[in-house]
Formats: sequence, C-alpha cells, structure tokens
Amino acid sequence: MGNIVFKEVTITKSAWGPGLCDVAAWNAVQMEEVAQMDLDFEQMLVEDGDQDKWDKSMPGLDSDWS
Repeated sequence: MGNIVFKEVTITKSAWGPGLCDVAAWNAVQMEEVAQMDLDFEQMLVEDGDQDKWDKSMPGLDSDWS
C-alpha cells in the first residue's frame, strides 16, 4: 500500500471512528456459517442415501402407512 493510500485510510478511520466495521472479519464469519450449512446438507444427503438403501433392502415393508 502506498504512502498516499495509507494516509487516506488513516484519515477515513479516524473520521468514521467506531462506526467503521471490520468487513473482512464479518465476511469470514459468514463464510464459516455457510461452510457449516454445507456440511449439514451433505450429512443429510448421506443419511437420505442410507435410508434409501435400507428401504430397498426391506422389500416386504410397505413405507406407505395410509
């Protein structure tokens, strides 16, 4: 980062003060949340596949209880 840009960032930070948010940290938290959701959905897909295999291995059971 050049000297001029550094000065501009420093001035902006002092002018905005506590109202300046850390976008990088906020973005990292969101990325972690999305990654966790991906893992949750992946686990649900694995469980669905396991359920399908179990259903197919039990031909005498009728899954429609109506």
